[in-house]
Amino acid sequence: MRILIVGAGFAGSTYARIGAESGHKVHLIDSKTHLGGSAHDRLIEGLRVSDYGPHLFNTSNMRVVSFLSRFTEWTPYIHRGNVCLPNDVTLPFPLNLDSLESLRSIGYSADPATAKVQLTQDTTARQWLRSILSDELVELFFERYVRKMWGISLDELPASIVRRVKIRNNHETSAFPNSQFQALPKNGYAALFNHMLDHPNRLCCTNRPYGVLPLTPDGFSLQ
Repeated sequence: MRILIVGAGFAGSTYARIGAESGHKVHLIDSKTHLGGSAHDRLIEGLRVSDYGPHLFNTSNMRVVSFLSRFTEWTPYIHRGNVCLPNDVTLPFPLNLDSLESLRSIGYSADPATAKVQLTQDTTARQWLRSILSDELVELFFERYVRKMWGISLDELPASIVRRVKIRNNHETSAFPNSQFQALPKNGYAALFNHMLDHPNRLCCTNRPYGVLPLTPDGFSLQ
């Protein structure tokens, strides 16, 4: 059987490998010029650069770890984030009890918000954040970040985006406290995908959008 898979990120590459190992002829295409989708990285003067932002691998599914470990060794890595305030004070982020106590000690209003928000599809990020944080902290931690990242205000962003950011009621500093396995591919994500897709039953075509793929009577052509 010939199989066409569109997208050479984690999902597409995994399907391609499993299909190839099952004896199928797998054709994997991607509109990007490289494998790995948004997890792609490369070395620049000895530094590993993530082209689309860092991807911090974490999971509690050990079957996933076992599968990927066929194609990479791992470097243990537990991510802990910090933010730097305008006065050069650094705090753990996502916000936790230590963050809030430090904010109070330097004069910020870190008391929980009292406003209640009935979430709907139209609830904005600002409305939701104001239901859990003071206006001062909403501005300090979220407003400027959103403007820098997307060039919009919190009023233009749906609540679903910022709801992923947790405000912790403990002292936990790990970004993924519930993930049993946290690591980075020892030689990078690009090497992981190259090894995963190294199989005689697999043909990869990058820089090949699906919309321009010629269709033929027996399916498709990659010529």
